[in-house]
Amino acid sequence: MQNILLLTINGQNTYNQDLLDNSVMLEIGGVENTLQEEYRTVNVLAEIIKDILKDEE
Repeated sequence: MQNILLLTINGQNTYNQDLLDNSVMLEIGGVENTLQEEYRTVNVLAEIIKDILKDEE
């Protein structure tokens, strides 16, 4: 892996979220979800994020 910084604080990994302010990591789906279900979830989430960002302009 290149350009990935692994930090451990109190036994927990920060998953590089500490590298940028206001960063968010989303985990979509799980082992029992189909890829189609995950894509459907991402499409809905993308529309919601787009609407939120549009309102902030």
